[in-house]
Amino acid sequence: MYEYVVVLADGTTRKVIAEDVIAVVTKNDLVASEVVNIFRNGQVVELDGRKVVTVSTEVYPQIAYETGCTAYPKGEHKFREDMEIVLSAVCTDGWLFDSWVVNGQVVSNEQQFTAKLGSADVTYRAVFKSI
Repeated sequence: MYEYVVVLADGTTRKVIAEDVIAVVTKNDLVASEVVNIFRNGQVVELDGRKVVTVSTEVYPQIAYETGCTAYPKGEHKFREDMEIVLSAVCTDGWLFDSWVVNGQVVSNEQQFTAKLGSADVTYRAVFKSI
């Protein structure tokens, strides 16, 4: 059993308990529509009819991370498939950004770039070189 707190259109909340799958419909006043979120086993699996993918970032080599180089968005986040997200890498003194790598393949040499998400979870590795 999983417990969800649903925020209703009027701002009130309601607790919902479900064993496996739950659909939550919320009104989105910004776009004058309803958004449907599907949850399974306590995790969002669909946002507004699209699969949810997990996007992670990491810094390589580890010493670059330990000395302050960062990849944004930091850590692990959930997004709808087919969304575009902006990734950026920030260097500290002594380091130079080299590339963004996914599954061993360079996908960009730009320090900041827009990535189009697919339907699978993905980890973007920001690679830095010592100078």
